[in-house]
Amino acid sequence: MNLNERQLEAVRYIGGPCLVIAGAGSGKTRVITSKIEYLLDTCGYPGYSVAAVTFTNKAAREMKERVFRSVSPEAAEGLIVTTFHSLGLRIIRSECSRIGLRSNFMLFDEHDKEILVRSVLGELQPSAGADDFSKEDVERILGFISSCKMDMVEPEDSQSRAEDGDGILCSKVYSRYASMMRSYGALDLDDLIYLPVIFFRSHPDELARWQRRLRYILVDEYQDTNSCQYELLKLLAGERQAFTVVGDDDQSIYSWRGARPENIDLLIRDFPDTRVIKLEQNYRSTGRILKCANALISANSHTFGKKLFSAADFGPKVNVFVTKDDERQADLLSSEILGSTYMHHSRWKDYAVLYRSSHLSRIIEKAFVRNRIPYRISGSVSFFDRSEVKDFLSYFRLILNHDDDNAFLRVVNTPRRDIGAATTEKLGIFARKHGMSMFDAAQSALFQKEVGANTFRALGEFCEFISGRTDQAEDDARGMAESLADDLGYGAYLSSSSKNEDIASIRMRNVEQLVSWLTEKLDGNPREHLEPQSFEASVHSLCTRDMLEHSSLGEDDEELDQVQLMTLHASKGLEFPYVYIIGMEEGVLPHQSAIDEGDVTEERRLCYVGITRAMRELNLMEVKTRRGAGRSMRRQGENDGDGKNRRGSPDDSKMTESRFIGELPSEDLDIHNETRPKTEDEKAAEAKNVSMLLKEFLQSGG
Repeated sequence: MNLNERQLEAVRYIGGPCLVIAGAGSGKTRVITSKIEYLLDTCGYPGYSVAAVTFTNKAAREMKERVFRSVSPEAAEGLIVTTFHSLGLRIIRSECSRIGLRSNFMLFDEHDKEILVRSVLGELQPSAGADDFSKEDVERILGFISSCKMDMVEPEDSQSRAEDGDGILCSKVYSRYASMMRSYGALDLDDLIYLPVIFFRSHPDELARWQRRLRYILVDEYQDTNSCQYELLKLLAGERQAFTVVGDDDQSIYSWRGARPENIDLLIRDFPDTRVIKLEQNYRSTGRILKCANALISANSHTFGKKLFSAADFGPKVNVFVTKDDERQADLLSSEILGSTYMHHSRWKDYAVLYRSSHLSRIIEKAFVRNRIPYRISGSVSFFDRSEVKDFLSYFRLILNHDDDNAFLRVVNTPRRDIGAATTEKLGIFARKHGMSMFDAAQSALFQKEVGANTFRALGEFCEFISGRTDQAEDDARGMAESLADDLGYGAYLSSSSKNEDIASIRMRNVEQLVSWLTEKLDGNPREHLEPQSFEASVHSLCTRDMLEHSSLGEDDEELDQVQLMTLHASKGLEFPYVYIIGMEEGVLPHQSAIDEGDVTEERRLCYVGITRAMRELNLMEVKTRRGAGRSMRRQGENDGDGKNRRGSPDDSKMTESRFIGELPSEDLDIHNETRPKTEDEKAAEAKNVSMLLKEFLQSGG
């Protein structure tokens, strides 16, 4: 193992709980994979007794690939390298009968959950119409439910969190939501962690069995764990306490998703014998970039202080570009990147433009298009989030299970069948009143009295269509799946509902890709040792993939030579030779909401994450005026990159430099302030640089 002293200590220590404080770029993934190799090859742990848990499927795949390159297939047999949610799903599937779930339970996505909450609100407030509940209302309630589950608060106890009438309503919705989910035999993503914790707390014998099975546990990105995830780790670790967690409290930037960096302190309290090992040698950035990062983050309080260092060159100064407005900033950014690619013979994908709020990219995109700079906005819509894919998954679900009300609601009028919201609302009320599914209610002679003859006939034709496909699936599921789009006239629907035929064609290919995956599961894949599955198992597998993988149709785009534009949140875990952070102003970074709340510690960590993405050069950009600054920064419905939508404020175009620039060592900054008059020396130096560039250009053949 070619590891430094601290990394080697982290790998070889298995005498008890181990907390590895891994600074940015310190090789934490290498430590985890090396430790798995050490456990299997040197310590003799069977593969099935080791579990490594992280937060994204991409990270889990990369970790597994590294392990399998260095460990024999026999030694790694049964090794679990997965996400928290997938581990929870594995536990639930193993224990579903004891938990009280059917084996074919469904996973609800955000759309399903929203429909269910609206349905519950309709029950609790029958005088209100479906449109009386805004998307923000529903999201607030879903946030309350998610928060309760992450903190292991059961529905009957949730009223203690209610501070006002709105809180009481949220609690009531949570109770009814949980009851309806049980009746559907459905789970949401939070349940995948919440249910195993509740189950293990009340079933010590089953917990002991899992503790015997998982003899060593490793957790990556530990600072991102929420209360429920920490409790699951604690339960599985048991008295053996054989685990290693790796994290960095300075990179905890997901409190809005329930992450609790204080879990680091909690770990030390609950496991006082924990060995703490700090990884401070950075293998990514220049010494000067690390000096700035250390200076910035030192303003936050720490349980375990650390100071990153590097054996690399000290590197050039950090550029701070100050422009009069955001349009000039976009032009300057374009020219800087164009010049840099020429000077360094670098690729477009060596450059990243990072920002606190996603709307800041718009003016940059315009400038890039104008200057013919290829770019990619990271974090694009995942394959399973596309509406046409969700439509077909819902069709498959409903064909499989006529009682799936959420699937029914999604496709009953897709393509359009003149079955509007008023009809589905009446149908939902009727179904609840008579204790039947919406599919059965739609065919009830009693319901015919609630709607007109044409509407009832349209509902009947839809139900007949679904029933016909259910019968067909029993004999020829493959044929049914492959002919469904044509039978629905879905291609014509896409043509009429898309902006142009090119978009309609792309959307149709997405449907074909989904059907291809389904038929592959039905047929099996000998090359990948996959046995043929039933239609039911294949649909459940795809729905699980929808929830847990969010596979992107554009995953290969990462290999394209394009400048990367992304939020600071999305940049975590990545690295680029040249980084530009725009929007370095008060109210942008740090965000105004954090300033208003009087706590910018997480915003400082977010800036720290951005700085430590840079390998060779770091550039910070600020403006003195920003067009429509109040509305641009906090426009209603605008996503700031942390999953929150914030309301706009009055126009206030005058901007103040971010306090975070002031926290960097001034001797390491090179200020380029266009808003002040240039000195004669600066003008002469600038003219000389332009002359040199022109000379080099002509010598190269122009």
